[in-house]
Amino acid sequence: LTIYSPTHFPPIIFAVVKFNLKVAAVCGWVWNSMTVKFSSRTNSHTFTYNTAEQVYQNQADFEQQVSFKNIIVLFADTKYIDKDNYNGTGRTETYCNYELSSGTGKLASAGTVVDFNWSVNNGKLTCTAADGSEIKLNPGRSWIGIASANNGGSAEVK
Repeated sequence: LTIYSPTHFPPIIFAVVKFNLKVAAVCGWVWNSMTVKFSSRTNSHTFTYNTAEQVYQNQADFEQQVSFKNIIVLFADTKYIDKDNYNGTGRTETYCNYELSSGTGKLASAGTVVDFNWSVNNGKLTCTAADGSEIKLNPGRSWIGIASANNGGSAEVK
């Protein structure tokens, strides 16, 4: 897994992701949905768990319904940067730069959600649970979002 940032090239993070052999709950708490907000300046995106198909679904934000086995949200500190005279238009554009060094996160999978910590060491992303064990994903499609930890980003579970 390689994570690209629109303001950095080459890629800034490489992650070796581990998977469970069979679908497994990530904790003992059951949640029906997760609503993600990237920052105080963005709309929310809700993924609802379909127990029959064992996937999180969202149609409101896409032209068709999409389904994912894993919903991953990384929280990182951000800084807003204004670019004056963007592309010679005379307008100022505001960009949100993410500091991708460490933070917290949430993983929703198999109808359950777990909080975790993440860090980047030598360009490698690692995600660990509170007990220090490495986070494992369930086999299948995953959605990854990076939310602002200090500018209104959130991941609310219900």
